[in-house]
Amino acid sequence: GHLAEVGRRDQALAPITEAVDIRRRLAQANPDAYLPDLAGSLNNLAGHLAEVGRRDQALAPITEAVDIRRRLAQANPDAYLPDLAGSLNNLLSVTAGTAHASVADAAWDDVGRQFRHQPQLVCYLEVERACALLDQDVAEAVGRLIGIERSGQASPRVAGRVRGLLRTAWRRAPTLVERGYGGDLPAWLHLDDELLDACVAWISTRTWQESLDALRQRPDLLSEAAELALDELALLGNETVVAQHRGLLRRARDEWLDAAYRPLLLQDTAYRWVEADTWESSQRFLTEHAELVDDPDAVGVLTALAGDGPNPVVTVHLALLTLARAVGIPEAYGCLTDGGRLDAQVRAAIRDGSPRLLGACATVEAHVHQLPLAGLVHHSIAAALAGQPVTIPAELSILVREADADERNRLASQVVALLRARPDASPTLTPLLAAVLAGPPEPAVLAEPPQPGVLAEPPQRRADE
Repeated sequence: GHLAEVGRRDQALAPITEAVDIRRRLAQANPDAYLPDLAGSLNNLAGHLAEVGRRDQALAPITEAVDIRRRLAQANPDAYLPDLAGSLNNLLSVTAGTAHASVADAAWDDVGRQFRHQPQLVCYLEVERACALLDQDVAEAVGRLIGIERSGQASPRVAGRVRGLLRTAWRRAPTLVERGYGGDLPAWLHLDDELLDACVAWISTRTWQESLDALRQRPDLLSEAAELALDELALLGNETVVAQHRGLLRRARDEWLDAAYRPLLLQDTAYRWVEADTWESSQRFLTEHAELVDDPDAVGVLTALAGDGPNPVVTVHLALLTLARAVGIPEAYGCLTDGGRLDAQVRAAIRDGSPRLLGACATVEAHVHQLPLAGLVHHSIAAALAGQPVTIPAELSILVREADADERNRLASQVVALLRARPDASPTLTPLLAAVLAGPPEPAVLAEPPQPGVLAEPPQRRADE
């Protein structure tokens, strides 16, 4: 390959011939492992022979490569059909203008019959055949491509490739294409490559800010022709991304660029905030992008980042956002590192009857300070303050048994204080209080067995009982 690239094609024949010999021996010993490699080397050998004018000698290796790849593609078309198409096109090139020209056509026809029960594979092969013919017989290539395009049997990706090849053919030979369509040309035929490339670059930007900047630099992307270009890109894949950008174009035309991009830029900002690697960098980012605190849509954007399942990272950031809105950014981040400041916010939320703030504090307790019992109790209190029914979770009894007496008493006193302030919440808070006070069972004390004939003293009741 390197020898051929620097123009020493005659000298390239010795190493490629040796490669064929080596791979033939390997394939004879282990065909499953080495037949694909042998076909590749045969394909290359034929190409090099044709390049130095020895086309007659190239016919044997390229024919053998086609035969091998036909067998491989029969067993696994997804893996080997592109290679087979490449060898068929090389056979077409090797035999073009020679007495063996009909050999390539016959091989193509044989392969078509081989896959006749799989129409989409036949379409794919026909497109590759037409692609090779564009350099030899444009009229025949155009006829084949228009026939495939009109058949409706091609997959979307193959249909997109057909349209691209027809645009190329139209620029080379517009009369042939116009004649093939009878003068009624489809709109996508008029798309130019520059606009298509601009659309590809636009939908491939990494952030929405880069996307907005790209659109500002190319106002022609706001045209209806750009929507047509997006339709062409959708055929080639990434339909979801293309549909999103199509909607973005329409909103940008109906409103203005900044309004159309506002929710997307907010999404970018929220994502970068959540991705901060330390609480210090997270606080710094939020301080620099205070629009997250002020924007009413930020909660919805963050919630969307969580996806379908629970996401503790997003949950904590939602709580941080609530805290920042209630007590400011510095105090919100102080609650992450200082248990005393967090407890003060919990007491204030209970005193003021603020379920949203209390729920945020409960999330920080559970996920940041690793206080699952406090988090669960305070979430239940927040639900009661919001007028929601409170169901005592099964895990509460487990956490209560594992907690120390001070923790249980602290939480119980908060529930009691709230019951005094909000007697209307008694139906929901009383069961919670009972669950918190349940505590671990008293350890059993084994008494001395009574002596024969002596009655044991009855157990004394504790004063609190």
